[in-house]
Amino acid sequence: MMLNADSDTDPFTDSMNKFVTTTTNNPSVNLALEETFFNELSSDVIVYMWQNKNTIVIGNNQNSFLECNIPACKQDKVKIVRRMTGGGAVFHDMGNLNFTFVFNTDQYKIDTFLNIIVKSLNDLGISNVESQRNDLIVNGKKFSGHAYYLEDNRFLFHGTLLINSDLNKLTKYLTPSVTKLKNKGIDSVRKRVVNLSEITDVSIQSMIDQIRINCKAVFPDMKEESYDNSYTSKLSEKYSDLKLLTKGNPHGQLRLDIKTSLGNFSLLVSTNEDLITGIEIYSDALKRLDYTKFIAEHIDQPYDETKLKDDFEKSFNC
Repeated sequence: MMLNADSDTDPFTDSMNKFVTTTTNNPSVNLALEETFFNELSSDVIVYMWQNKNTIVIGNNQNSFLECNIPACKQDKVKIVRRMTGGGAVFHDMGNLNFTFVFNTDQYKIDTFLNIIVKSLNDLGISNVESQRNDLIVNGKKFSGHAYYLEDNRFLFHGTLLINSDLNKLTKYLTPSVTKLKNKGIDSVRKRVVNLSEITDVSIQSMIDQIRINCKAVFPDMKEESYDNSYTSKLSEKYSDLKLLTKGNPHGQLRLDIKTSLGNFSLLVSTNEDLITGIEIYSDALKRLDYTKFIAEHIDQPYDETKLKDDFEKSFNC
């Protein structure tokens, strides 16, 4: 079904329980759909299954500079987006399946939907599943992380399911190239992770199919809908705007290490959203250097790790 939020017929006003899938892997579109489902929810349940291609999704309260290796992401064209919920940063590729449950807290509790996920895993041969904090664990390893958002009586519960994800990419892109010193937001908690395909013969499609079966067992009147790249909305623009990503950054302090022919330098860089608010420089260099001009030129400028390193080396002929 090809649906467009800007068309005359608004697909979100229909009152019914829905099981929604999407064929797009664009995070801006997928997150826009998710927020639209939440904003337009009446008294019904919406189950949404979706995937993003090579994307880091950070929590609403996180600093993007402190959560991911931005130079590596730029080089490999990995998208970075900020979601509406809290929690930690996650890496999405086409081996990862995302689920979203949107419901009314006057009618349902989160356990109803968590049980659907766990039962679906059991049905596919994955037993001994444990729920720890905001994660699902099997054999001591994490395969699913969750986050939540509540407004009035509308509740959004979503999470990841590692099916056959490239775990090397997860480590590469979720490892900041700077050292975290201070962060008033939330840092990601990384644990040992595992793909479900390492445990049993499971695929993205078989996981979707099993969740669909168990959703319809609980909600027999649930209707199915699907979306593709033809879906557009103003919210899609919101999630694709990199300025909005950095403007959501809480205050942070980063340590940027630079090795040069003169010696080793550590730049302690304070940031507020995307702007540099202060720089302190420490070094084991024998030569005495005056950093005053360099610091003054970069205060109130956007934080860009690569540019900062290049400017430093040029300024002091390193």
